[in-house]
Amino acid sequence: MAYVSGMPSVKGNECFLCAAARGDEESLVVDRGTLAFTLMNRFPYTSGHLMTVPVRHAPDVLAMTADEGQQSSPPLTGDPRRHRRDAP
Repeated sequence: MAYVSGMPSVKGNECFLCAAARGDEESLVVDRGTLAFTLMNRFPYTSGHLMTVPVRHAPDVLAMTADEGQQSSPPLTGDPRRHRRDAP
């Protein structure tokens, strides 16, 4: 129950997403763009659950710029299998 009772292991009061954006070794980042990055969830809801978030600290979705929103939530069009790293 560490995901319920404990806070992520980051230094001080830093946001765990800001720590991941900075590039910490244990951040679980799997893809990085200029305005957003994708990381694995340490406590996934389902197998393979990912989170895509803006690089800039934003308190909520409404605080993101349009470009950050587009890079954080790109539409999956066509065959979703093409987004896999091991896809041919």
